[in-house]
Amino acid sequence: MALTAAKLFHTIFGNKQFGCYKITGDGATKTWAAPIHDMEAAWFQEGTDTESSVDNLITFSGSTITWNSAIDSSAYGYAYYIGV
Repeated sequence: MALTAAKLFHTIFGNKQFGCYKITGDGATKTWAAPIHDMEAAWFQEGTDTESSVDNLITFSGSTITWNSAIDSSAYGYAYYIGV
């Protein structure tokens, strides 16, 4: 399986892109590629059941966000990003 990503918004301010996706877990996958070339900042906000099911610390490189632990199946949160 894979994470499910539902776009909430993606917009452009000057030469920067800013967006947010609702990420629903599958219990195994720990990475997601945002629709952006190179992130300059990224963060994850807890949603339903993610408080206890995932280590919300993330790292990012290029267009990929990586969670320290997988998001449980059917739990979700919000991934935000800014970049070019």
